[in-house]
Amino acid sequence: MEIPISSFKDIPVIELSVNNNDLRFFLDSGAKLSYLPEDFLSAYISSGTREDFYPLIGKFRTECFRINTSLVNENFEVTYGILPEAIQTLLSYKHADGIIGYDFFNNFKVMLDLMHNRLRFKRHIH
Repeated sequence: MEIPISSFKDIPVIELSVNNNDLRFFLDSGAKLSYLPEDFLSAYISSGTREDFYPLIGKFRTECFRINTSLVNENFEVTYGILPEAIQTLLSYKHADGIIGYDFFNNFKVMLDLMHNRLRFKRHIH
């Protein structure tokens, strides 16, 4: 399948649905966790805390939540952490609502065509 994407400062932005909320995500192939703002995640039950790393702030721990997410009609579970304040500032300009990382690439084979603002994807068969 193929979907249109946008970008902000050369960072691909894709649209996903999280529990029937259409949200925009920075696509980060190096992120082991995905992130959404705390006010969005407060409605969910925590699945514990995990350690992560971000170049500008170093190591940190974040509360995590497993939430059903969908790309077009493909559903998959994502572990979302609460965005650290420093990263939340970047998203506060509303170029994206969150960051999608490892769980996206673990579920889909992806080809980015940044010249034509397209993303092709195919579900991994586990």
